[in-house]
Amino acid sequence: MYWLLIIILKLLTVIGYVLFMANLLKTNFAKLIQSKNDKTIPSISRFQMLFWTGLYGFVFLYHFIDSDELLRFSQNDLLLMGISGGVYLGGKWVGSQTAGGKEGADQIAELKKEIDRLNQEISSTKVEQVKTSNDSVKS
Repeated sequence: MYWLLIIILKLLTVIGYVLFMANLLKTNFAKLIQSKNDKTIPSISRFQMLFWTGLYGFVFLYHFIDSDELLRFSQNDLLLMGISGGVYLGGKWVGSQTAGGKEGADQIAELKKEIDRLNQEISSTKVEQVKTSNDSVKS
C-alpha cells in the first residue's frame, strides 16, 4: 500500500512539474515582482517571497524525486518562509491602505488640517485655563 502512495505522489509531482514548467515559459517574471503602486520598480517583498518559496519548493521536489522521502524542513527554514510571506502580506496591507494615490494624499492633508485645528483648540483652552486660574488667585 505504501509503494502505491509513493507512485501516485511521484506521478503527481511529475505532472505538476510539467504543468509548472509549461506555465513558467509563458510567465513574464517582471510582472511577478513589480510593485502594484509603481509599475516601474520591483517589489522587494514580492521578490523575497517568490525566491524563498521557489527555492524551497525546488529543494523539496528534488529531494522527493531523488530519495522517495518527504523532506523535513527545519524550524529555521519554516520561520524564514513565514517571515518572507508575512513581509509580503504586510506590504500588501500597507499598499492597500495607501493605494488611494491622490485620494490618499488628500485624506492625509485633511487629517493634518484636523490635527492642527485640534492643537489650536487645545492651546487656546490652556490659555483660558491659565487666565481663569490667575484671576481666581488675584481674587
